[in-house]
Amino acid sequence: MDRWNSGPLLGPLVRYATVATLFLIVGMTTLTAQEIWMSINEADLPPGGDRRINNKSYRTYLLDTLALRTQLFAAPHEQFTHAEDSPTIITLPTSSGAMKQFRIVAYDLAEPATLAEYPSIRTWYGINLDNARQTIFLDWTERGFHASIRFGGEEDYNVDPLFRGDLLHYQVYDKVANIEAMPFECLVSDQPDSDPPSVNGSFGDCSFREYETAITATAEYSNYHGATSAAQSGLVHSAIVTTINRVNQVLTHDLALRLSLVENNSDLYYYDSATDPFDGTSPTSCLVGNTPNTNEVIGQENYDLGHIFSAGFSSGVAYLKSSCGGLKAGGVSGRMMPEGDPFNVDYVCHEIGHQLGANHIQNNNCNYNPNAGTEPGSGSTIMGYAGICEPNVQEHSDAYFNGRNLEEITAHLEEGLGNSCASVISTDLSTPTLESTAYDVIPKGTPFKLVGVGSGDGNLDYCWEQYDHEQGMMPPTGLNINGPLFRSYAPVVIPERYFPRLEHVRSGNDPEWEEIPLVGRSMDFLLTLRNSNAAYGCTANVTADIDVDGNRGPFLVTDPDQGNQYSAGQTAQVRWDLANTDQSPINCSEVEVLYSAAPDEEFVLLAGPVPNNGYTTVTIPNEPTSTARMMVRSVDNVFYNISTQDFTVLPVEGSPQVTIDNLSPSSLADCFDDGEADFRFITTSAGGATEPLIMQVNDLPQNTLAVFYPNPVLPGGTTDLTILGLDNLENGFYEMSVSGESAEATVLAEIAVNKTGGAGSPGPTLLLPADQDTEIDLRPHFQVADSGADIYRIEVATDEDFENIVFTNTSAEPDWVTSNYLIPQTTYYWRVYSMVGECGASLWNQRSFTTGNCYLYTSEAEAVTIPESSASVSMPVEVEDFGQVTDVDVYQLDIEHTYISDLNVELSAPNSSMIDLFAYECSGQNNVFISFDDDNGLDYFPCPPVDPAMFIQPLEDPLSTFDGSEANGEWILTVNDPFAGDGGTLNGFTLKICFDNYVPLPVTWLEFTATAEHEHIDLNWRTEAEKENLGFWIERTEDARNGSWEELDFVAATGEETGTYHYEDHRVSTGQTYFYRLRQEDTDGTVIYSPLRSARMGSAATKVNLYPNPVNDRLQYEWLSNAVGIASFQLRDLTGKILQTGTLNEAGGVIELRDLAAGVYLFRLDGPDGVTLRRIVKQ
Repeated sequence: MDRWNSGPLLGPLVRYATVATLFLIVGMTTLTAQEIWMSINEADLPPGGDRRINNKSYRTYLLDTLALRTQLFAAPHEQFTHAEDSPTIITLPTSSGAMKQFRIVAYDLAEPATLAEYPSIRTWYGINLDNARQTIFLDWTERGFHASIRFGGEEDYNVDPLFRGDLLHYQVYDKVANIEAMPFECLVSDQPDSDPPSVNGSFGDCSFREYETAITATAEYSNYHGATSAAQSGLVHSAIVTTINRVNQVLTHDLALRLSLVENNSDLYYYDSATDPFDGTSPTSCLVGNTPNTNEVIGQENYDLGHIFSAGFSSGVAYLKSSCGGLKAGGVSGRMMPEGDPFNVDYVCHEIGHQLGANHIQNNNCNYNPNAGTEPGSGSTIMGYAGICEPNVQEHSDAYFNGRNLEEITAHLEEGLGNSCASVISTDLSTPTLESTAYDVIPKGTPFKLVGVGSGDGNLDYCWEQYDHEQGMMPPTGLNINGPLFRSYAPVVIPERYFPRLEHVRSGNDPEWEEIPLVGRSMDFLLTLRNSNAAYGCTANVTADIDVDGNRGPFLVTDPDQGNQYSAGQTAQVRWDLANTDQSPINCSEVEVLYSAAPDEEFVLLAGPVPNNGYTTVTIPNEPTSTARMMVRSVDNVFYNISTQDFTVLPVEGSPQVTIDNLSPSSLADCFDDGEADFRFITTSAGGATEPLIMQVNDLPQNTLAVFYPNPVLPGGTTDLTILGLDNLENGFYEMSVSGESAEATVLAEIAVNKTGGAGSPGPTLLLPADQDTEIDLRPHFQVADSGADIYRIEVATDEDFENIVFTNTSAEPDWVTSNYLIPQTTYYWRVYSMVGECGASLWNQRSFTTGNCYLYTSEAEAVTIPESSASVSMPVEVEDFGQVTDVDVYQLDIEHTYISDLNVELSAPNSSMIDLFAYECSGQNNVFISFDDDNGLDYFPCPPVDPAMFIQPLEDPLSTFDGSEANGEWILTVNDPFAGDGGTLNGFTLKICFDNYVPLPVTWLEFTATAEHEHIDLNWRTEAEKENLGFWIERTEDARNGSWEELDFVAATGEETGTYHYEDHRVSTGQTYFYRLRQEDTDGTVIYSPLRSARMGSAATKVNLYPNPVNDRLQYEWLSNAVGIASFQLRDLTGKILQTGTLNEAGGVIELRDLAAGVYLFRLDGPDGVTLRRIVKQ
């Protein structure tokens, strides 16, 4: 087949053009760009248009469609000329309102038969006339004209019809103005490669390949684009061509791969969901069915890659590395609005990327891949999750592949199965070459710059990206020892990148997705070189390894750094804190000093190489400015830094003038235990002042010494003064003056030291709780008056001598809440002192308070499975005490669940009042282990909510809703999961309830168990503190939630203060679960209920007792009845990671936990009777 023979280019005019319109344009002469594209105000647009691509900002134009179409269809085919040499030049508006010119050629996006079937649907590509690195891909279809302009270091923007069915009005908008992201999940199974591809210097062989591609349209997709029958297939084909043309712009540039639609592709377009072979609302149905259906309709041997588009869902799924294989049509892209870049790039390019071998690139909790997760957070390139999984780097993906993904795809396309079916259509380009610095050690807290050197026979673009794929905390922090710290940015024309970007370092911004390492660690970086022409591109790569020395740094420019003022042309000093970078392992012996007059001006060399000793002099350029900065950068290394503030350069006018000012407080008060006081001064230069100032201190106290650095100081610079020997002075106030003298000026500044010493000032005023206050919450709020001290220290104890301290904290804010609950009905003592400076400690101020009737009630229920199907599960807590509620906390709610944004959690009281604790928070995060408190909780929801010491306020309803209600009875916590696909467990929770009119139980339950034996169920219970106890009614039900309770028998009280009781229930059936409770009755008729217990008649393999819990090092287990066989167990942490596995023997035994850190773990037991889940606390 002749791949270049497209047939006649000048097909019929757009079928929507009227005959009258055709007559009007007969004989039309060549028009200017302004005549073809007429800018119009939005107010002049026709009303009621159906707008599908809604952007935040855009420009509107009226298009002379025939004029543009005539230009396009007259363009030569790529078979006859390269785009760079094409005589056809078209002009398009930009999103900023300017006009750009492009040379274009036509290319075939489909087989000749398909082109003949749709003669008015055509595609072109080209390059910017003034910037050959910027490409344009265009199409003309029944849905109008579309253009995508990308790359080249300039703005990326699109041209699309403004309204559906309107071929005259167009919108021009850039990528960042696009619509917000829809919820999306890519369901690909990211399995780590057994032998992942490694960096080898070249991604490819520079051959331009083509895949025969079969695109299926579900009925939902066709209907969305206005087609309800095959008679309207042109609308479906138009939409598919626009998408694949946009995809080709990315694939050709990054992968040297083009997609071409197969012959009879329209046979895969469906219009009626009732007869469509797919469930167009199910991505899984589409994935499983597309390959068999495409094989049947098109023929397995007639295509290389298949994909299916739908509008019935917003997600995607694909088989990894599936092109050319038995599942080669295993790719699905669905969006409720399947058009524009959010669909074409974020969905289609992403899923086709999986089919070509690329894994997810994001480094967060959403489908993280351990071999490819090199972009922080959601990622920002095609294979990331930009805009759909927090923390998000940005709303949409940038239209290029990360270098790590290029490695994966190239391994599939050139060395794997993906090379078995592609056709090579060009070898115009040669593989580029690339070099970079291989290894450096840099100081912590210091920016750096990486540089490469490349060559090639096309247009060159460079992209530096971090290459660390270990999972790290996101958003990244400088304390991360693993994972990426720096996001990816689009390729640029120069082979260098500042980390972070230079504009951020200069402005003092701390970009969230570019974090300078603050600890010792290793970092790997990948430089990708794209060598391209208008038709396609190929790549090379090279790595750079950076080690961060955690014991040295940061490297800082210290002078100029205070808004200094210089005279143009003067000699000035430059100072920097070298932070031991001259020593091993960094060994930087020389640096260079550079200068920039304004943010948009480059840094130019002023001095260097000079010794890396922290001081040198330069000549200030004769360029007046108020926005200058100084850079000091290493020689033979990659680190540098910039002065943090702008400085001023004045023109030389009048006579030399110098001033001096204090940068530090002019008077210092302290005890000066270390014997030193430090001052800093800044000078200014005007009128060309340049002579050095000799510094000295006048009226220096006896037996002290003054040391300046530097001395002399050059005008405009700073100098530091240290006064030594102050520990020998008597307490008192000492005034001094600092003078500087030169041949041009004398300057003077006043300083003083006030030596104080010793403790003894009154302690801070205590505010809350009031002295000897009662009924205080178990997590008291402590507050003292702010006296202006530097720090405050609190201690809380159970005795007046503070020998048994239960809480202590030091803080700059005089406000605390205890991290743990105190004991109810207990008197506590608390005291606070304040500190000013290093020696200004106050006396303690002390008070006492008594906690109220507040008690903790922990659910004794076993962990409850939350199924993957949508469901609600509940867990009870039985409150046996009586009284009116005055305060409720939910303590350490423990839920193990992926995608907790699926969950709504409710708490209901015995009187059926109910609140929502939270609903659908933390998109993309897993697990909950946190506490809730109205009064002393944070007022925001942390993501992820996993911190056993943190208390937050309920987001939906206050816990005070329960105040005033009766506490006695069953409280129920319910987890609602209305979304299918993710499951987990509700492991447990505790309630803290404070009472008014508190009435304790007439008996105290020590133990109550229900155990299934061979032919009956044993009930055993023990009590203490029995008063006026008549006895116990034994009640049973088979439905603890909705069933009625049956009285089985009555057991009389023993009459002793402590009682032990036993009962056997023989009316039981095999395979049935029974629930029991005891109704205790007093002699006066008062009734209370025991906690619920259950037992199941059947296999007892999973009835196991684990003790002690909490546990230190050894967890013992024993079966509560005859065990059957051997049961297996898993021990997991709260993230679901399996830490330990094994089996439990019938005879019982011990599980060793000594290697586990303190915390909460989930114990899972799999036995013949099902799954048992227990929460284990390791001390």
